[in-house]
Amino acid sequence: MRIKPSSSFVRFWLLFVYIVLGVPLSYYFFFLYSGLPSDEEMIEHFYEHRSEFEELVERYRSFEPDETRIYDNWRFQGDTPKLMRKAQVVRITRTISLWPPFPDPYSKSAEDKLHEVYLIEPYFFNRNAILDISLLPEERYRRHGFSSYYPFIWKRIVFFPGVPRIEGNNLIFPLDKYRPIKKSLNILSFDGVDRCVYREIEGQWFLKICYGG
Repeated sequence: MRIKPSSSFVRFWLLFVYIVLGVPLSYYFFFLYSGLPSDEEMIEHFYEHRSEFEELVERYRSFEPDETRIYDNWRFQGDTPKLMRKAQVVRITRTISLWPPFPDPYSKSAEDKLHEVYLIEPYFFNRNAILDISLLPEERYRRHGFSSYYPFIWKRIVFFPGVPRIEGNNLIFPLDKYRPIKKSLNILSFDGVDRCVYREIEGQWFLKICYGG
C-alpha cells in the first residue's frame, strides 16, 4: 500500500529546500550579482583592441579645439569615429580627479604647482584628468540594480595619465585621495562610503565598477 506524504510534510520539505537553497541564491542575486560583463570579458576586449584604446586616449588628450571651444568635437576628427566603433567605445570622459603632470605627482611641490597652472592653461583638466572609457553596447555596461543598496550600477575601463600607487587594498591617487582596489569586480563589494571599486589591468589601465542613486 502506497502511503501519500501529508501536506504538512511536503510544506516542511519545501521550506527546508528554500532555506538551504533559496536564501543564499536570493542574497547573491539581490546583493552580490552585478549583471554586468565579467572582468575577464572586459580585460580580453581591452587587450584585443589595446592599440585603438591607446590611440583614442592620445587623441582625446592632445585635441586642440577650434573657435567653438567644444572639446567633445575631438571624437569627430578624421577616422576617430571608425576607431571608436572598432574598439566599441561610446565615449571618453574626464573624471574630477587630476593627475599632476610633474615628475613626482605625489609630492607636495606637485600639488602646489598644480594650483598655479590649472587655471591658466587651456583644457588642462581634459589633458591631465583620469579618464573614464565607456563601452558599447552601453546597456550591457550599466543597469538598474536589484536592491535599494545598489539602485544603479555601471562598469568602465579607466586610464591614468601615470602609473598610480597601490598600497594594500587601496589605489592611491595624487592629492591624498584613495579608492579600494580588489582582485575581482565580478561580485559586488563596496567598502563603506566608497561608491567605486577598482581592479588593475596593468600599469595605467584599470577596471572600475560604481553604483549611484
